[in-house]
Amino acid sequence: MTLDEALKAIPKGLYQNKKTGNVYEVLDIGEHSEDASLFVIYRRYPNISKRIWCRPVEMWDEKFDRLRIVKASELTEDDAVIITNKAKCNICGDIIESRHRHDFKTCSCVNVSVDGGLDYLRRCYKKDQNSYTELSEYGVKEYRDRP
Repeated sequence: MTLDEALKAIPKGLYQNKKTGNVYEVLDIGEHSEDASLFVIYRRYPNISKRIWCRPVEMWDEKFDRLRIVKASELTEDDAVIITNKAKCNICGDIIESRHRHDFKTCSCVNVSVDGGLDYLRRCYKKDQNSYTELSEYGVKEYRDRP
C-alpha cells in the first residue's frame, strides 16, 4: 500500500476500538525511516494521557471502526456512542466533564453535575435545564461497506 492509498483508506478523524469501546483520534500516517513501512499515528480522544501511539496500517481495520460526530438531533439508537460527556454551567462558567462510568462532577457553584462517563449521560441541576449548556459529543460508527 502506498502512502496516498493509506491516507485515503484511513483518513484523519475519530475511531472506536471494537473491543474496549474507547475512542481514538487518527493524527496522520507515518512512514518508517528504515524500511518505509506505514503506521497510523493516533492518540486517545479526548487526549487525557498525552500519549501518542503508532500501529501498522495493515492491522488498523482489525481493531478500529471509524466514527462520525453528529448532533444529538441526528442520533438514532443504532450505533450511537458517547465521545465526550461534558456540560458548561451558565451561572459560574465552569466546564465539567465525566470521564468514566461513576465519575460524578459538579461545578463550583453547585448548579449542575454530570455523570456517566462514556457509558451514559446523566445531568443534575438546581435551577432549570437552561442553567447549563450541553457540550457532549456523540458519534456514529461508519462501516467501510456503507454507501
